[in-house]
Amino acid sequence: MLLLMTTLTIMASAPPAGDASFSYVALGDSLGAGMGARRGYVERLYQRLGTERAGVALHNLSSSGATTTDVLRAQLPRVERLRPGLVTLTVGTNDLTDGAPVEQVMRNLGKIVHDLHATGAVVVVTNLPAVALAPAVPEAWRAELDARVRSANRALQAVCDENGARVFDLYALSRAEIPRHPEYFSFDGYHPSDDGYDRWATTMWPLVKDALAGHQDFRGRPRP
Repeated sequence: MLLLMTTLTIMASAPPAGDASFSYVALGDSLGAGMGARRGYVERLYQRLGTERAGVALHNLSSSGATTTDVLRAQLPRVERLRPGLVTLTVGTNDLTDGAPVEQVMRNLGKIVHDLHATGAVVVVTNLPAVALAPAVPEAWRAELDARVRSANRALQAVCDENGARVFDLYALSRAEIPRHPEYFSFDGYHPSDDGYDRWATTMWPLVKDALAGHQDFRGRPRP
């Protein structure tokens, strides 16, 4: 699968001289990169962060086609120097659809989440969506793929619990709503549309906001 780098760094509003910005770093695959729409969930969360605090900087390191191994090798080493206050992570679907063993995926995710927690940032991990419901997925493969996703999500929850990371349950949201909302898919029948990403960000935002409530760097400089 083509690995397309989509690094993006933007600032919600420039802070005064000498006032450090709040850094939001996003890691992941095409879902983090926003493939399929004009703006993905990362940019939509960033916009909401900007309504709460001036001087928010976004560093989106997500890459289309990325696996957990790609995040370990190419994205994770760049995080520390960005001094993140918030990190979101969305990865693992490509591993499972490519046939990687769930155990290997969990080892990678365990290392990623552990190292992110060590930065002192608030870490919010999106679990794997109900990708088996995507129109582009062949009917004959759906049951097996869904079983792999559910197994991975159970293990991912345990990994996040052990490392103090929050989990956004995209699987439950997508499984409940996709059958009623075909407009949540883009033209490719696999990635979310603008409507899909907007629903994702809207539902995820309260969890992110709550997780940041006690973070001094975030609360320290609210918008005027």
